[in-house]
Amino acid sequence: MSCRTSLFSIVVASLLSTAPATSAEPAGLQTPVKGLRSAKGRVGCLLFASADGFPGDQKKARQRVLGVIADGAAVCKFDVPAGSYAIVAMHDENANGKLDTNVVGMPTEGYGASKGAQGTFGPKYEDARFDYRGGSLTMPITLKY
Repeated sequence: MSCRTSLFSIVVASLLSTAPATSAEPAGLQTPVKGLRSAKGRVGCLLFASADGFPGDQKKARQRVLGVIADGAAVCKFDVPAGSYAIVAMHDENANGKLDTNVVGMPTEGYGASKGAQGTFGPKYEDARFDYRGGSLTMPITLKY
């Protein structure tokens, strides 16, 4: 298991066990999280304004929110100013407060990033980065299991 994968899993566990639902209504930036294999558990999202800490250091995330699961999807809503951002989402399907992994450290629960960014040891910020100009923007994420 790599250090990056380990850190990502540890921080995701913290997000899923302690993140408050902090979305404001109406949110300008919305992230529909699709591809959930079940309606069980929780979906958490982290929004980053830089590569520092991406993808898993919740202390360096600009915002963290829990999405509400309904009809096989969830929506995370962010209230942020215009800027460049990247988002990661994860599905704690069994609600045990962590992103479960297999013996080699690969996640066994759903995870994904904005713009479909992927990587061997987690997505890279530059691959997930997008520009938000303010107003209304929908940035969907499809989970990978």
